[in-house]
Amino acid sequence: FYKNRSNDTAIKEKIKIVTHHWSTNPMKGFHIYKALGDKIKEGLKINDLECEFTYIGRYSEDNRSQGIKIIEPIDVVALAKELPKHHIYLTASLGEAGANHVLEAIAAGLPIVYHENGGSIPEYCLGSGLEYGDNLNELIESISHITKNYSYFKQKNQKYIKKMSDSIEDLAPMTSEVAKKLLNQLDDFRLIIAIEGMVAAQAVDLRDDLVCSDSTKTFLNKLRKKVPKLTEDRGLGPDINKTALILDQLSQS
Repeated sequence: FYKNRSNDTAIKEKIKIVTHHWSTNPMKGFHIYKALGDKIKEGLKINDLECEFTYIGRYSEDNRSQGIKIIEPIDVVALAKELPKHHIYLTASLGEAGANHVLEAIAAGLPIVYHENGGSIPEYCLGSGLEYGDNLNELIESISHITKNYSYFKQKNQKYIKKMSDSIEDLAPMTSEVAKKLLNQLDDFRLIIAIEGMVAAQAVDLRDDLVCSDSTKTFLNKLRKKVPKLTEDRGLGPDINKTALILDQLSQS
């Protein structure tokens, strides 16, 4: 898949969204695909750009939409060539134990928009895209954010499956490439800051008498709308991603 990646880091005329499944199991999220397809048929524009949604594989007949372009199942060679023709990969799968389709999309260099209840998917896609909930507006918001920051997400996924030896032998001697590597480390630092923010919020929740600044209150209010207080064990990958997105939005406001 990575051999066919597109180097295009800008969306100019139309946002091309794609997904693929070989099963028609309802847990693949066809109701979400239909909702988006219907919205596109009505003339949906995101950041003033028209949208196009392509589905590759077997599709649920009960959830057809005129806003979805369907490509019948194709072999892996054709799929590896088809995915990079698009800008963003969407998955609506729920409760996936092993989501090969998103790994193929990441390998193809596409930013991923994925459901928060996707099972293994949020862990697979941490740092490679954005999640959304059951609300269609959240899905559209995630697509909008990736579109606005497309170069950032695309360049990050372009580095998928890069050998460590390449990083050491090829990047170290070249100043410009070393600078890019440092920027990648800053991406990881962004997630560390998100974790620190979650820990701080948890501490504030335990102190009823604590007085916070206005900026801290703004962060806490936005955080608790997306990330509930930690009261029992759960996977924190999705929470980290949500917190990082909130901090991104606050830093730009």
